[in-house]
Amino acid sequence: TTKVLTAIVVLENCRPYEIVTVNASAVEPISYDDSHIALTEGEQFTVDSGLYALMLPSANDAANALAEHVAGSQEAFAAMMNQKAEEIGAYNSHFTNAHGLHDENHYSTAYDIALTTRYAMHNAVVRDYFGTDRYTMPATNLNDERPVTNYQYRWVRDTGYYDPRGIGGKVGFTGQAQHTMTTAASQN
Repeated sequence: TTKVLTAIVVLENCRPYEIVTVNASAVEPISYDDSHIALTEGEQFTVDSGLYALMLPSANDAANALAEHVAGSQEAFAAMMNQKAEEIGAYNSHFTNAHGLHDENHYSTAYDIALTTRYAMHNAVVRDYFGTDRYTMPATNLNDERPVTNYQYRWVRDTGYYDPRGIGGKVGFTGQAQHTMTTAASQN
């Protein structure tokens, strides 16, 4: 659910058509077992594609690459996240990274996640990324197309979990936090 705030900060600081170049520092800390899209150093993709990779399959390598594109470093991006969280009113949160993998100093509350999600839902572009069920990331300078599916199966039309009331949301999992989810839906 950290990636909700990551998407907000990215979209408020750059344009979807900008080109992101992947640095080694974006991919090296991501293990094979972590969610990723197998980005490689030197690979280039648009912010738009990176946001789909961030929000649908929860790609941690895309989170890092986007953070470095926006702020120059992952640490500087985390500072931007903390500033935005405070602006939103999420006072019981602290972020140390853009991907949400475990760090003792990286935390939030259900209330703060709800505030962040509500803030995100007021941005039509963020809502598009939240509610998309599938996307094909175009070929890059180093890799072929990558089809991605939303891990929140409530938004994927051909699953038994699909719910047409859904606007969007984000799911996550770490060994320490276990399952996390934020969801927005509408009925009447």
